[in-house]
Amino acid sequence: HVCHACEYKQKHLDVINRLQTIDEEVKVLQSNLSEDNLAFMDEFEARRRILRELNYMDETENALIKARVARELGSADIFLCEVIMENVLIDLTPEEVAAILAAFVCQVKKVEIEHNDTLPETLLDAMDQVEDLCKNIINLEIKHQVIPDIEGGEELYLKEKVNFDLTKVVYEWACQKDFAEICKLTDAQEGSIVRTILRLDILLRGLTNACKVMGNMKLLKLIEDASHLIRRDIVFAGSLYLE
Repeated sequence: HVCHACEYKQKHLDVINRLQTIDEEVKVLQSNLSEDNLAFMDEFEARRRILRELNYMDETENALIKARVARELGSADIFLCEVIMENVLIDLTPEEVAAILAAFVCQVKKVEIEHNDTLPETLLDAMDQVEDLCKNIINLEIKHQVIPDIEGGEELYLKEKVNFDLTKVVYEWACQKDFAEICKLTDAQEGSIVRTILRLDILLRGLTNACKVMGNMKLLKLIEDASHLIRRDIVFAGSLYLE
């Protein structure tokens, strides 16, 4: 055969072997992609079931009012949307509204808080309601295998979604306490307090559209008043904290 006499025989064989190796690698990658897509689809279907159970869509997958509100919340998730839609905030004062919503933007970890139980009873009750709503969602996610079922997982996941470590601090700030005073209530760094309040302000401004979609003018007024109360003094001055 003419191939046996080819002076480039070895080079050609090397090319063929390389092409075969590449072909095998492509097949492995395609197989992995298929498995990843399957896993993604399983999670996608699970999340759709959760949204149906929580009444974000009907059985024909038409978006309901909750879905429209959630869309207005932007980067926020259904945990906050549930709190808004279940009217947890509606009977609170603007100061208490600010304190509750701060839990959705607080990112500090393992801080000591002074006398959280001295907060108003209405605020403490609202905190319990928020926890119950969030735990319900977490349990649905565990039930539908969106997140793994691990020992102590509920509390672990809960702290990632709603963190009350600076609730008292933000409440006192909304009550017009001095920054130096609220810093004495926690061992969290001053920069962490400032960033939490700034994130809260962004969240409050984003919630106004959600209130309009709901047609809830009472809640809209509470949100606007809460935003007005926290936007003051050193926290909103130009600072190295923002660099």
